Amino acid sequence: MKILLNVVVWIVLVDQSCCNADLEDTAQRLRTLLEDHFSDIRHSEANPENKENAFNFIKATLEEYEYDVQTMAFSGTRNENSYEGTNIIAVLQGNTNPAEDEVVLLGAHYDTVATTPGVDDNGSGMAVLLDSARMLQYEMCKPINTIVLVAFDLEEAGLFGSHHFANDWLPGFLQTKTALTEL
Repeated sequence: MKILLNVVVWIVLVDQSCCNADLEDTAQRLRTLLEDHFSDIRHSEANPENKENAFNFIKATLEEYEYDVQTMAFSGTRNENSYEGTNIIAVLQGNTNPAEDEVVLLGAHYDTVATTPGVDDNGSGMAVLLDSARMLQYEMCKPINTIVLVAFDLEEAGLFGSHHFANDWLPGFLQTKTALTEL
């Protein structure tokens, strides 16, 4: 099985042969996502309520789009400071022979630093991730390859979410996909 991991924060997925997305509509959806859900501080200590609201919105949206959604709680210590976070992972299985499946990864983080609303870092990335999820499910042809969407937590605290995803979740997922191809 070939594995292709494309870690992308900002991506536009438009296949003109399958997609009927209007760029003006897309821009309005992205603007609405930013203004309604990703324009306030989303920090574990500075504004935990907004961070929890963002988490709930992201998870509910991906579930509404009928992805296989799971959460990945993680914790650890760094420099004698403890941390706890939760990534949101959504999978859309590809429409190909498992032996030929290439995994495409699209990720963004939903936390912010304590002193900024994080529209650019990384509210814009989250808006694109969620609208890409919508487009992949409803406006585009069924993807040939498996798509994994990840909303990382605690990236501003030290890239904890992506570290735990890459070391704890992803190897098991890829191993399972490899085992399926060997059946």
